[in-house]
Amino acid sequence: MNGEYHAHHGPQPDDEAMDSSWLAELDKFLSGQENNLKEHKMYVDYNFQYKDKSYPTSDMAHDLMTIP
Repeated sequence: MNGEYHAHHGPQPDDEAMDSSWLAELDKFLSGQENNLKEHKMYVDYNFQYKDKSYPTSDMAHDLMTIP
């Protein structure tokens, strides 16, 4: 049998079924579709401000990952 036709129909982890609405909203958000992510019960709004919103350079990443 060809592996590309395989489907798993067995029991799923409880959290996967419970999180399905959250994952669906998150998928819509990441795809740029209309969504209700911020209204979802699992959405956590962390109240903080970014000091630097620039994308890190390779030197900044290297400095972060290496021990001085």
